[in-house]
Amino acid sequence: MKDIAHVCMSRDYSSFTDEESLEYYLWRYLFPPVFLIGVVGNITELFVLFSPGMRNRANNLLSAMAVADVAFLFFMLPHALVNFSTFALSYSFRFVYFYMKHELIALANWSSAAAIWFVLAVCVDRLLGIKSPLYSCKEWSSRKTFFLFLGIVVATGLLTSFHHVSYQCFYWRLCNGTQIHSKCFSVAAEEWRKNETNPTPQWLRNYVRMGTTLQALFGIILPTFALISLNVALVHELKKRSNHPLDSTVQRRQERRVTVTVCAIVCCFILTQGPSSLLLLWNLFGNGFSKVIDRTVFDISRAINFVTAIGKSSNFFLFCFISASFRKRLVRLLLKKKQQSSVLAQIRRISRRHHNCESTSSNSAKLRSNNPSSPVTMSTKLHTSTSMLNGSPPSLRLYQSKNSGRQKVERNGFNQNLSYGMEATDV
Repeated sequence: MKDIAHVCMSRDYSSFTDEESLEYYLWRYLFPPVFLIGVVGNITELFVLFSPGMRNRANNLLSAMAVADVAFLFFMLPHALVNFSTFALSYSFRFVYFYMKHELIALANWSSAAAIWFVLAVCVDRLLGIKSPLYSCKEWSSRKTFFLFLGIVVATGLLTSFHHVSYQCFYWRLCNGTQIHSKCFSVAAEEWRKNETNPTPQWLRNYVRMGTTLQALFGIILPTFALISLNVALVHELKKRSNHPLDSTVQRRQERRVTVTVCAIVCCFILTQGPSSLLLLWNLFGNGFSKVIDRTVFDISRAINFVTAIGKSSNFFLFCFISASFRKRLVRLLLKKKQQSSVLAQIRRISRRHHNCESTSSNSAKLRSNNPSSPVTMSTKLHTSTSMLNGSPPSLRLYQSKNSGRQKVERNGFNQNLSYGMEATDV
């Protein structure tokens, strides 16, 4: 085999994507704002849902979905950074990215599958709550909530675990060790290169193919159809109970508002997550895990992945536009935080001023003790002797005008304050 250790790659060959491709524009120019909006929006959503008075079953499930969406965005971030030359040409970044690329893809699929099942759980909870008033009055125990969350996380982790072994990658260090390059092949493909048979064991190839099928079915397709059915049932129940006399209570109106918000989130989720199921099925049955050669099909697959990322960033806007109680709670919490910040700043200013006064008093006391013949010290001693002869209590106050200012010495028990050239400040 030819020694390529001394071969150096050009700048164009070192890039990960073609600068004229749709993928380059989507992930370089559009994904960064989507990432920032999604992370800030979901964190703000968690800030509101975790506030006092907002903890219930539906909000806990929505909070778990927000955490999964934030994780998805962070796992997709390195795939967007490779479109910037600063990262694409960095040896350290390329080294980490090449070895972690498919692990990040596996974790992104895990968080996406978990989010789907959290949304499904929210839909089931809302449907039971709108149909049965007694169900809404009962809260889940912490143990039941914990095991539900743990079950979803573990089950979706096992469902997407095949991604960790779905590709076999080879690495080369070029240009005297200053450059690194990699090429990966699907372990489920029939051929890796032209006329080169896939050497992967058959059991591993079957495992990846079965895992892809199961993820497509239980991770996207079946949950999507279940969400559509549950959403239709929720809308039907809302229409049926719109004129019900028992729905005039405050609690039932709140239940309806929450259900409307959940319906909007589910609709957005279906529109942004549904196309990815078609992509998985095509990769399984239509493409046979082979490398995509057709440019149009490749651009469509990248656009579908980007739409999924948009869906992870849209929940905050749905909350703000649909839920009036969410907007009011958010404004109230922000005003409360602003008031707390102003109070803390004022306390720090007062504490700093008090510390400065104590430092000035301490320095003045040291000067008087080092110079006992000073006028202030002599007059203080004289006044003290006179007070003791007259039987006055052990307290001393001296006011002396100097340079149109005041000097005030106040001794009472253990406290002593000094202030020169200004009035004494009441802290």
